[in-house]
Amino acid sequence: MKATPFTLSHITILLIALLAISPASAWEITPDGEYNIIIDMAGYESIVPADITSLGSLDPFGTQLVFVLDALDILTSVNFGPADYEMIRSLYPQFDDSFVTHYGKKVNVEELLTTYPDVTIGRYGSDESINTPVRSANIPVVVDYVESPELLIESANMLGAMLGKEADAAAFEEYFMGTIEKLKNQTDLVPEDERLFVYMTKSEPLNTFDAEQYQSSMIEIAGASSVSAGESGADITINLEQLYLWDPDVIMLAPYCSASIEDIMVDSQWSDLKAVKNGAVYRLPKYLASWDLPVPESILGMIWLAQTLYPEYVDLNIEEEIVTFYSTFYGLDIDAETVDFILTDTKQVNTGGVQEKQDKA
Repeated sequence: MKATPFTLSHITILLIALLAISPASAWEITPDGEYNIIIDMAGYESIVPADITSLGSLDPFGTQLVFVLDALDILTSVNFGPADYEMIRSLYPQFDDSFVTHYGKKVNVEELLTTYPDVTIGRYGSDESINTPVRSANIPVVVDYVESPELLIESANMLGAMLGKEADAAAFEEYFMGTIEKLKNQTDLVPEDERLFVYMTKSEPLNTFDAEQYQSSMIEIAGASSVSAGESGADITINLEQLYLWDPDVIMLAPYCSASIEDIMVDSQWSDLKAVKNGAVYRLPKYLASWDLPVPESILGMIWLAQTLYPEYVDLNIEEEIVTFYSTFYGLDIDAETVDFILTDTKQVNTGGVQEKQDKA
């Protein structure tokens, strides 16, 4: 049976429904003397110091939010997820080899305890493997949830309130949501018969995303439709027959996808797909982290995606946005050479598993 790609209206309805029913759409902080009582994005209650001086992060997306909240000085352990670890360490020397770094869904609780965190940022949906062992060591765990742009902002606001960085959170929200609004004002002008269907990969060419995941939101904001939006499940594996039934206009490889653009273009099994025949196979950019992930950098991914799909309709200057974004929220001075590197580097991004082996070598 042929799977019919969802329209933009279908995706929008699904996203609205997700936000409406998700228990992660609300959080609350109640002052209690020298402590705050926090109900986090997963509904857990934690008691944390009102003045937090040391912070751990078990969640790669939460780690990135600490950057934009200007709170790196209290960060004592991190999980970066799929990221350029060598790049991060060159730009931020404090994250050297001696810094406590966790990878993927692995956390060394004994090592974490040596950093004496007042609180840690937990990973949504990873209670038994990550959050629970840390809570069992009497370390408060506050969980964020970032599976849509709106929830990313809610998480930033929650962490901002917890860290006394409300002004930084507000500035990030203004830029992030304001840029999405400017982008949608342009992509909304794309005629219905010109809107493209996009297939986006995960770590493998035949792994993809459903409508509830962040990447589908990005595609929708960029004015296109995700061909896999009708699927369900956090880990969707398809076969080539299904991909041919969808026959997408564009194939987008995640920065951490094992296949390269060249791999797809020369593979005879993919050669009759519309996107391959038209040369519409791309890899999303990356810098500190992959631009498709639910991290602050994803706003640049949305701009790049929209410009790549609809260059005649989108006139936001990605080069200028890169410089402004990293200067404002990451304290980085990005020159023209670095901008060119970001936009042309199509190598697979490093992953936690690879980095862990390198660090132990």
